Amino acid sequence: MKRPDPNLNPLIVRAAVLRAGGLSLRGTAAALNRSVAGVHHWQMRFPETFAAAAREVDRVLAAAEPQIAAAAAQVLEQHR
Repeated sequence: MKRPDPNLNPLIVRAAVLRAGGLSLRGTAAALNRSVAGVHHWQMRFPETFAAAAREVDRVLAAAEPQIAAAAAQVLEQHR
């Protein structure tokens, strides 16, 4: 498993989380003030980091889903 350079690791992990959250490659690059090619390179060079971020995003969303649903129901009830 290739590990990112410790100085770049926070940016690579952030890129992985943004991509896992559904942001486009172009949007991710813009959010990080990096080139599209650079972010794409990270994604190809560190697939384990990107896969781990995707799993974490899925876990967080699954845990938050009941709270989000309850909040949405409350908002809808207020506007009836």
